[in-house]
Amino acid sequence: MADVRTWRRTVAALFLAPIALVIFLVALTFAYQESASLRGNWAARHDLANGRYVVLGYGLPPASRPEYMRLLKTRYGIEFYAVAGCIVSSSLRDYVASYDKVSEAAAKKKFGSDVFDATWKEAENDWQTSHPKPAI
Repeated sequence: MADVRTWRRTVAALFLAPIALVIFLVALTFAYQESASLRGNWAARHDLANGRYVVLGYGLPPASRPEYMRLLKTRYGIEFYAVAGCIVSSSLRDYVASYDKVSEAAAKKKFGSDVFDATWKEAENDWQTSHPKPAI
């Protein structure tokens, strides 16, 4: 009789362990996705504490983005990273928004409130000048 009980417990454990593992992994994945904004905030604070100013972006890049990135880096030491193309998950959008909120606020405090707008306008101007529209 003791052998049957031991066998039943072993079978139950072998059956329930994978189910428990799947439930745990689903819960972990959900928690990871839901914590995107918190992780973005922490990552930005970590980078700023180490003296790194970084801006994240995603989506189809405008033609003047390389010039914008170059100007930010050479003038202010601000790095720009494209983290995704046009297809972006909601958790990545939350991460980027939270990261940029902290990082851009610190950059504006250090370099001036118009650091991004003025640099973008100059990058657009430089690109338009170097790539004139063809006459039709």
